[in-house]
Amino acid sequence: SKATNINSVEVAIESFDNIILILGGSLKGNVNFSQLIPKINERVNRVICYGESRTYISKQLKNIKCKIDLIENFETAILNSINSVEYHESVLLSPGCASFDQFVSYSDRGNKFKKIVNNYNVETN
Repeated sequence: SKATNINSVEVAIESFDNIILILGGSLKGNVNFSQLIPKINERVNRVICYGESRTYISKQLKNIKCKIDLIENFETAILNSINSVEYHESVLLSPGCASFDQFVSYSDRGNKFKKIVNNYNVETN
């Protein structure tokens, strides 16, 4: 959740393979998400764009090789990613945006992510 800029997102993507990448939130100026395309094409299987910036991000990533989904609500985006993850994939929340469209801070967003994942594990076991 703390990855609120493009450089942080690039580093996060480089840390995993077979990723479902969750991007979104509120924009911090004119951000060039298209610079992520080489990394996304190399390591990401699916991108989920959520929140206020979802359309802006998806337009900049229109040339990526993988599927892109646009989902307004954060919790719906997370649950969608969890429900579609395959055995060899990782869900990566690396938003590249501020959290202020749906949260009071990046830590609030991160705590909500953890809560959704933990509740999902409890409910499915």
